[in-house]
This record gives sequence, structure tokens and C-alpha cells, in this order.
Amino acid sequence: MCLFVFFFFKQKTAYEMLRSLVGSEMCIRDRVRNAHQIRATKEIAQVDYLLNHLQRRDNEAFNKDKVEEILRKKKIKEDQDAEERKRKEVIALQAYEERHKQLQRMMADHKKRLDENAKAKREKEAKLAADIK
Repeated sequence: MCLFVFFFFKQKTAYEMLRSLVGSEMCIRDRVRNAHQIRATKEIAQVDYLLNHLQRRDNEAFNKDKVEEILRKKKIKEDQDAEERKRKEVIALQAYEERHKQLQRMMADHKKRLDENAKAKREKEAKLAADIK
């Protein structure tokens, strides 16, 4: 003899369930909870995006300020270098002019000595010629 035992489980009615889990309210409650989580996740993502955007903008502004500072320092350095070159050129020009004046004086002195020597030679020759006569 075979004995078959069948157990039948009776499905609970909505009234027999707990109030918080009554029927379709269980799904609605879960849907609302999920909607809140999704909304919160979206809001967090928006806040993260805004923070990242602000941080990038601040970094860009910082980098822009840094670049402007570097360019300003470079411009100052270039101006100083240009002034230094001009100053050196003026000094070199003054040295050239002074050397030119020295050479002119030396040439004038040399010409004067040559003239004096030529005059002395002529006078000597004239004296010799006068002595011979």
C-alpha cells in the first residue's frame, strides 16, 4: 500500500498578511523606495558633476593665473635683457668712440712728428746746400 500524503498550502489573503506588506502595497512601497534611491543617486551624480566642474574651473583658473604669472615674469625678464643689451651697446659704442678718438690723436701726433722730421730734414739739407756754396 502506498500512502500518498499531499500537503496543501493555502495562499494567504491580503487580510492575513501584515499591514506593511498588504497586497500590491508591497510592490508600491518597493517602487517608491527604488524611486527615492534613484532620485538620490541622480542628485548625488549631479552634485558630483558640479563639484568636478567647479574643481576643473578652479584648476583652469589657477592654471590660467599661473600661465599669466609665468608670461608676466618672462616679459619682465625679456625687458630686463633688452635693457641690458642696450646698456652694453651704449658702453661698446662709447668705448669705440673713445678708441676712435685715441687713434685720431695718435695719427695726428704721428703726422706732426713726420712733418717735424720732414721740416728738420729740409732745414738740414738747406744748411748743407748753403755750406757747400
